[in-house]
Amino acid sequence: MLLLLCCLAAQADPQLEAVEKGVSFPDKEAVAKASAKSEWHKKALDIVLDPKLWASSLKSIEDRTGLKAGTLEIKVTFAEIKIDNAPAAGHGRAGRGAVTLDIDKLAKNHRGADEINRLRKKGVTIVVPPAQTELAIPHELTHCFQGVDQPGWFLEGMACYVARDPNLVMAYKAAGRKTGAIDAEIPLEWTYARGWAFFEWMAAKHDVKKFCRLAIDDKKPAAEAAAEVTGLTWDEIKKA
Repeated sequence: MLLLLCCLAAQADPQLEAVEKGVSFPDKEAVAKASAKSEWHKKALDIVLDPKLWASSLKSIEDRTGLKAGTLEIKVTFAEIKIDNAPAAGHGRAGRGAVTLDIDKLAKNHRGADEINRLRKKGVTIVVPPAQTELAIPHELTHCFQGVDQPGWFLEGMACYVARDPNLVMAYKAAGRKTGAIDAEIPLEWTYARGWAFFEWMAAKHDVKKFCRLAIDDKKPAAEAAAEVTGLTWDEIKKA
């Protein structure tokens, strides 16, 4: 009996337990009402409300950035998001915050992704892969760990670094953008891929977890945190 209990304890998923205790999803009535709009609404909801997806997203945040929630406390709601044409939005600090899901946009995007994937199977070349519905969750959940005054490239770059949706980088590449300094003024839509590239560089060359800890936990300006981690000046970092 003792051996069985030890085996069960060893198999427990701490991230899933944290999600089950700390994530408040919309009630069954709200989910049923949204799901009834179309088959695409139901498909998108089945994906984004899966506790296992939230658990794997939480693990990705911990594995990629080193940030952990003391007590996870996230409220999930359905609402129209009017800024940036975004299908989801998240905010908070240290794992306590809120995630808003725009179900109409998620359903539309999911339908478009399915159609593009069917074309791909027929041999059509897809230059920019569609945004993946499930990757909206790790992206927005990452924002629930930030809650600091940092530049857009840092905040969105970290979220993209965790989620790793190829749609963002391929769209940037297809647009033929000239890549300048990380802190150069660029349209908001390009800060995602540009910031992600910075985090990948940091992870490949230096201690990205320390970088995140200094900028998020210690609230050091991103440029100062990067300089401390790399031993380079900010100008040298931008050139690198």
